[in-house]
Amino acid sequence: DVPVSNDDNTVDVKAEVSGSDANIKPLDEKQIEELVGDENASGDVVIDLSDLGKNIDTAGIPKATLEAIVEAAEDANNKTEHLVIKLSTAELKFDDTAMRAIVDQANDDVIKFNFDDVGLGRLNATQKDAVKDMDVRKGYEAYITVNDQRIGDFKGGEVEIIVPYAVPKGEDVASFSVWYID
Repeated sequence: DVPVSNDDNTVDVKAEVSGSDANIKPLDEKQIEELVGDENASGDVVIDLSDLGKNIDTAGIPKATLEAIVEAAEDANNKTEHLVIKLSTAELKFDDTAMRAIVDQANDDVIKFNFDDVGLGRLNATQKDAVKDMDVRKGYEAYITVNDQRIGDFKGGEVEIIVPYAVPKGEDVASFSVWYID
């Protein structure tokens, strides 16, 4: 079971786990109603895959479930504003514009949210040159796929990625920075 919640309610959803992938089952109408049907319901909708006892870096979410969440987030009378997906390695937070763009581009029933720890392995020559003088500690790639096709146009929407990182003992936190490399 995977908890899916807002600030007021939590429903449990079944998930199939294979390796580092977790695919949640569709939420039924009653579960959707508990999470986003009440216009007084508050908070973000959170799908928490972080406590499955495995290193989960990919979340498969049914398109119909995402569609119900985005419709609530787009409703001016509803206080739901974001979808948060908690993986073992990161937390991904999507606003309603980004969610709508993803749903509109999805041509299958399952949308996969991926967050891979890649080190420097996937950087091309230009990207490697951009960081050659830096002491790079970690490299990650976040992406969304449907039928193995990437969706990268969020139509002006915003995605926030939160990655926990413990600064090694004896090192100054002020000397660390986060970079986005296109």
